[in-house]
Amino acid sequence: MKRPGSRCEGHTARLVGRVPRLLELTRVLEKHGFKAGRASPCTFHHATRNISLFVHGDDFMSAGLRADHEWLRTTLESEWAVKSTLIGDDAD
Repeated sequence: MKRPGSRCEGHTARLVGRVPRLLELTRVLEKHGFKAGRASPCTFHHATRNISLFVHGDDFMSAGLRADHEWLRTTLESEWAVKSTLIGDDAD
């Protein structure tokens, strides 16, 4: 993942829900096109959608465009129960 200190334009979402262990989470995210970070197994990046994702316990924080966050929310909801809040320039 390329991102520490880089500027990411768009929106940030915090997705909270019941999250399984990191190995299962990694398997599911990789199935949907994410790659785990080399420096930390808690960071992920989706190159096609340009979404950066950080996982801490059962919390997710992500950076990307609003449409990509909608895709991410739908993708995660297909696997687990998820609550999400969108924050940023274009948040409702």
